[in-house]
Amino acid sequence: MGIRSRLPEITVPEVDVATYLLDDIDLYADCVALVDAKTDTRFTFADVKDKVRRIGSSLTRLGFKKGGIVCMYSSNSPEYALIVLGVLSVGGVITTSNPTYTKDELSKQLQIVRPQYLMAAPETAEKALQAASENGIKNVYVFGHAPGCTSVDILLRDDGHDFPSDVKISPHEVAIIPFSSGTTGLPKGVMLTHRNIVGNLVQMK
Repeated sequence: MGIRSRLPEITVPEVDVATYLLDDIDLYADCVALVDAKTDTRFTFADVKDKVRRIGSSLTRLGFKKGGIVCMYSSNSPEYALIVLGVLSVGGVITTSNPTYTKDELSKQLQIVRPQYLMAAPETAEKALQAASENGIKNVYVFGHAPGCTSVDILLRDDGHDFPSDVKISPHEVAIIPFSSGTTGLPKGVMLTHRNIVGNLVQMK
């Protein structure tokens, strides 16, 4: 006999992550969604929706296609969340790297997932550039500013007109590839689908 929760069954919507998170966002447009603890900069839900569209449009202008991979090599920030949603909204895939990784550890991960873009923090930018060079990655962006990197601010300044609203994203397609801790061997990529993540979000409601 299977083990079942005493709680009611949940229904997982057949949608992608960005659709699930952004569809009803206008209901809370003026409410604060993200706060930068260092600077106290605040983003409303309306800001989030606008900036996600700008990022998706900018990436599309740059030639980013559905299924393309973006690696996040940075500590948390509001802009981190915006990039993740922007990438997912146009059918891209996010992979996350521990910001304390050495250059060699990062390079090994890049060899596995082969991202087209690498997003770094100022404190990880030097290692990001070195690892990117070793793996033929030309698009290295930074949250803020760092020598040799393009600022993420450029993506946020896009007018949003090239956002590909016709992209079809199946909930069964891969959304995020985090890596395991590597406790008993080398870290391994874990493919999480949009449905995996939406299901987890529904469970927490």
